Amino acid sequence: MIVEPVPRLQSALLALFIAVIALDACPAFFRTLDRAKSAIDPLVDVTGLWQGSWQLFAPDVDKVNSRVSAEILFSDGTTVRWNSPDWTKLAPLDRFMRFREAEFYDNIRRDSNSGAWPSFADYLARRAVPPGRYDSRPAHVALYRHWVVIPRPKADTLIPYGTFPEFTEKYLFYQKSYN
Repeated sequence: MIVEPVPRLQSALLALFIAVIALDACPAFFRTLDRAKSAIDPLVDVTGLWQGSWQLFAPDVDKVNSRVSAEILFSDGTTVRWNSPDWTKLAPLDRFMRFREAEFYDNIRRDSNSGAWPSFADYLARRAVPPGRYDSRPAHVALYRHWVVIPRPKADTLIPYGTFPEFTEKYLFYQKSYN
């Protein structure tokens, strides 16, 4: 039986791809696993396979629910409000399909991504149109982050399934004026 080198190479690359994805997705419970993840990090970054931080596993579970909003003031004095999608009101299939969009809004609010804020404000200013006023131009955009910290589960602070805590914090994180 003659084995062709191309299928063998394809199989090896596929096996390597699956191993890298599996290793990157695993939480680093042990020092050895953490070292292995650090070793493949450049490969994962260069190939675009990096998935970002998955704070799904203890002890560092994501404890903050957040959203982004904007107020766009127009030259005629009209204000348009924009909100990122409300995750709690989406159907399960919509949540699945729009997960990357939700992650975008969760990440754009972070100070480490402040370099994207001017472009994001410009994008919202271009898309917003005051009702019935197609000739008005954006004069000012204000971006806000809203969040709530989910408390540790205790008998007296358990949140019933299907209910979501209200956002308790709001912070103006960027504003831009247009001439």
